Amino acid sequence: MAMIKPRHTAFYVWFYHLFARLAINRSFHDVKVHMPAIVAERSLLVLSNHHSWWDGFWVLNINRQLFQKQFHVMMLKSQLKKHKTFAHIGAFSIEKGTRTVYETLGFAANLLNNSANMLLMFPQGKLQSQHAGHIRFERGVQYLLKQNAEVLMLAFFTDYLQNRKPTLYVYGELLEDKQNAEVLYNQFYERCKRRQEGLWR
Repeated sequence: MAMIKPRHTAFYVWFYHLFARLAINRSFHDVKVHMPAIVAERSLLVLSNHHSWWDGFWVLNINRQLFQKQFHVMMLKSQLKKHKTFAHIGAFSIEKGTRTVYETLGFAANLLNNSANMLLMFPQGKLQSQHAGHIRFERGVQYLLKQNAEVLMLAFFTDYLQNRKPTLYVYGELLEDKQNAEVLYNQFYERCKRRQEGLWR
C-alpha cells in the first residue's frame, strides 16, 4: 500500500496549534527552551529523542513560536492510521520493511528542498526512556542528512523537582558534521543529561 501523504487543512492546523498550547500550559509548571538561532532561508530537519506522547506536540508548538515553517512529521504508518487527523497538520507515514520506505524517504527529501518546510523525525524510530544510554539511528536518516537543510538536534526532558507539575526542558543544538550525525547527537544528548543532573545539585 502507498504511503499516507500529508495535507495541511486550515481547521486542523488551527485546532492542533490551540490544543498544543493549551495542553502544555495546563499540564506543565514551566517550559524552559535553550535554542540556537535558525537560518530562515533554509529548510529545517529536526532530529529529536522520542520519550513520550507529547513529543510531536512540543515541536509543533516550538515551530509556531520560533521557526514558523510548515510543519511535517514522519510517523509509523500503524500509528498514523490510528490518528488520521494528524495527516491534516503535516504527518506522513513510513512503514518499515516495505518498499514504501523508498517512497517515504524520497517524499521527505523533496520536502527539504523547500526552505518553507520543516521536518521532524525521531531517528531511533521508537519510544525510549529519556534516560536511554544511547540513541541508535535507523537506516534512512543518513539519506535525509544529504539534503541541503539545516539540521537541528533536539532533546526533551521533564523533571518535577519541588513542583506538583513537571517542567519541560528543551535543548537544541545545530548539527555541524552530517557524516557523524549519530555520534554527535549522542554526545549532545549526554551533555543535555548532565545539565539535567545539575538541576538537583
